[in-house]
Amino acid sequence: MPTPTKHAYEFGPFRLTPAEGHLLREGNPVTLTPKAFEALVLLVERQGHLIEKEELMKSLWPDTFVEEANLAHHVWRLRKALEDSKEVAQYIETVPKRGYRFIAPVKIIENSTPALVVEEHTVTRVVAERETEDSLDAVSSSAIVIGSRSRISITTGTIVIAACLLVLVAAFAYVRFGIKGTTTPDGAGAIRTLAVLPFKPLTPDNSDASLELGMADALITRLSNLKELTVRPTSAVIKYTAPNSDLAGIGHELNVQTVLDGRVQRAGDRMRVTVQLVRTADGKPLWAEQFDEKSSDIFVLEDSLSQKVARALALQLTAAETSRIQQHYTNNIEAYHAYLRGRYQMNQAAAGALKAEGSFEEAIQKDPRFALAYSGLADAHSALAFMGLGSGTPGEELMKAKDAALKALELDDSLAEAHNSLANLLFSNEWKWTEA
Repeated sequence: MPTPTKHAYEFGPFRLTPAEGHLLREGNPVTLTPKAFEALVLLVERQGHLIEKEELMKSLWPDTFVEEANLAHHVWRLRKALEDSKEVAQYIETVPKRGYRFIAPVKIIENSTPALVVEEHTVTRVVAERETEDSLDAVSSSAIVIGSRSRISITTGTIVIAACLLVLVAAFAYVRFGIKGTTTPDGAGAIRTLAVLPFKPLTPDNSDASLELGMADALITRLSNLKELTVRPTSAVIKYTAPNSDLAGIGHELNVQTVLDGRVQRAGDRMRVTVQLVRTADGKPLWAEQFDEKSSDIFVLEDSLSQKVARALALQLTAAETSRIQQHYTNNIEAYHAYLRGRYQMNQAAAGALKAEGSFEEAIQKDPRFALAYSGLADAHSALAFMGLGSGTPGEELMKAKDAALKALELDDSLAEAHNSLANLLFSNEWKWTEA
């Protein structure tokens, strides 16, 4: 976010002061999460102008890959704090499939930030919040909301705390992204970071978008179970669908050592898949292979593919990891294809969550013990709640989401997706941060 300006903005009963990091309603502080506050500043500063969703997401998460549902969630939080209505908006207008616009009249108050004064007993209220983004790549941040006419005391302790936070962020980046050098299979050691791109059709006239993304998502799910490997989530790679992409360039954008690119074609009862593993540093192909199986043997294909990718990355798998990447969450091919279709739909526009809900329910109907499908259903209900869609109220949708996440864990308590679904609900809805 740009450096906060020193003036304030007034709209309705609210006064927004970016430099001081607070929002007041008739003189009383309004608590916002950091990202919701940043979003409000961006919208108010561009009052009357449409801000595209992609622009907002790049501004709010410049170095992090997040799903569009995260933006919708923070706008929902912002509307709730402003007591705004999506149906009859007074402050924030939603432009379907495009973005948001701040529509209330805004008055600029120049030079509103007082000089910093060292003084005790003047802070009327301090509310500290911690926020975790709906993505494994997000870094937690903190916001401080200061009450009306308060002053800030800058002390050595403040500087020490800031320094500690910088150290923690650096340590997080080191551990999370594996900044350990770029050894390769033909070098001294194993690769630690990988991006699996959405598969492409072998021929343009024979495309099945849900199968293509679904194959990548299935591999990401399996390979993410390997302790030695960090795999970028589906939300980070979904936009890379161009058939002739610069794989090394994509690898640099995603900050990974290797990129897996695949082609898939289904003809009758046969499925042909070709894959190649490319090194980001120089664009050199490290490994390539072709698979040809019956469409009904997609599980056998995914087993073989995930094992061979692990070997190509020079990973030493334990017996438990080998078993994990071969795990079949369902043996019902129709249920599995419905699940893949749901995951594809979840990554489309807002209405995609409505379609995904139906696909996940179809998968569950085909196989009532399909834990991954329950996890997908939890994510769909959660997205519908935050976007104000669905057949029930936001509260009812969130309850359905929690029930589905708990059912997934009941069926498979080692399923990472289900734990993540439940954690997001506990954090963003119930505010049970420690449990989350």
